[in-house]
Amino acid sequence: MTVRAAMLSRFENFAEIDPNGVVDAWGIPVLKMHIEYSDNEREMAKDAAATSEEILRAAGAEVLSTGGQMTAPGRIIHELGTARMGNDPKTSVLNKFNQMHDVTHRQTIIQL
Repeated sequence: MTVRAAMLSRFENFAEIDPNGVVDAWGIPVLKMHIEYSDNEREMAKDAAATSEEILRAAGAEVLSTGGQMTAPGRIIHELGTARMGNDPKTSVLNKFNQMHDVTHRQTIIQL
């Protein structure tokens, strides 16, 4: 049995274009992720493990071992978004309706 739980959105967790100029195989700048679990995620993991064990035992299963280990952030779910939501355009990209605070239009001309 495995559990997935959402991380809280925290200002300390963010993504940026790699400041050292690292690029991928196609020359596209890569993202550098800054992310750590907080006490909230560690407590959720403990609760999830205990609840999972309770469910299995209630179903008549014999629990032979429990893992309770957290995987590295980003391994199986999206813990770190790149478009922060909030009320202040200076600290967030999207408002509470998932609309951008500011949009700059750019016209692209394609010659055939």
